[in-house]
Amino acid sequence: MNSKSFADPLNKNDKNITADGPPNPADGSPNPVDGQPNPADGQSKPVNGQLSPADEKPSLADALERLDKPALISIILQYANQHRPMKDMLLLQLSERISAADYAGRLVKASIQNAAKRGFVEAACVGDAIEGARIAGDLAAAKYRDGRFFDCAGIYAAMLGETVALLAYCDDSGGRVTGIIDETMERLEALLAAIPPGHPDTGKIF
Repeated sequence: MNSKSFADPLNKNDKNITADGPPNPADGSPNPVDGQPNPADGQSKPVNGQLSPADEKPSLADALERLDKPALISIILQYANQHRPMKDMLLLQLSERISAADYAGRLVKASIQNAAKRGFVEAACVGDAIEGARIAGDLAAAKYRDGRFFDCAGIYAAMLGETVALLAYCDDSGGRVTGIIDETMERLEALLAAIPPGHPDTGKIF
């Protein structure tokens, strides 16, 4: 696959994303120096600066694997009901009848509706309103890395449709919505330029 790269417009701290995958944030990350266990608190003293396996906290994956199905469903529902965008994302992602573009559009729209008060998004709520667009942008980047250019382009188009409409009923004095619109358009243009000649998705997009 073509390895041309383009920056993620929805993450200012993101490096260029290439077909080989995104940069690993773990590379070069400093190790924490604080928060070491205190033997006086009843915790075992680290050996050579490291805890023994018995003292290490289990990973989230390990903890979830130990749960039975009803308990796992209960936890998912609890947090999904507390965070509407998460609930919408799960429902859409688990539906096989919804295209990537429809999924992204509904996700962005749900995020905007949750942030709106009496049909208007105040400046202080713009960050919440565009959270769905950020999630959709991550999904588009994943589709690009998988070579699914048609789905990627559809997601960008859906994002643009919802965020452009948002301008009519939000306070964008901080320019955050306009910034996402401009950057998503740039990213879509970069995608179209990066599609290899003869790729199966070419006929679907152009």
